[in-house]
Amino acid sequence: MSLYGRIEEVAVRDFEFLRMLSKDSLGRVVSKVERTVMDFEGVEAREGFIYQCIMEEVAHLTSKGLLLEQQWHNTKIKFKPNEKNLNKKK
Repeated sequence: MSLYGRIEEVAVRDFEFLRMLSKDSLGRVVSKVERTVMDFEGVEAREGFIYQCIMEEVAHLTSKGLLLEQQWHNTKIKFKPNEKNLNKKK
C-alpha cells in the first residue's frame, strides 16, 4: 500500500470526525501529513509516527479554526449594528 493510502487509512480509522470531511478536504489533510512524514521518516514510516503527524495537523487545524471563530465572534460584537442607527430615516 502507498504511503498516502496508509495515512488515509489511519486518519479515517483513528480520527472518526475526519470521516465527515469531504473527499477533497480529507485529501488536503492527508497530502500535508504525507509531506511531513516523507521529510522525517520516508516511505517506511511507522504507523505510530503517522498517527502523531495526523494528531499534530488536526490540532493545528482545530486551533486555527477556533482562532478564526473567536476573531469572527469578536468582529461580530465589535461591529454590531446599533438599533438607533437602523431606525433612522434617511
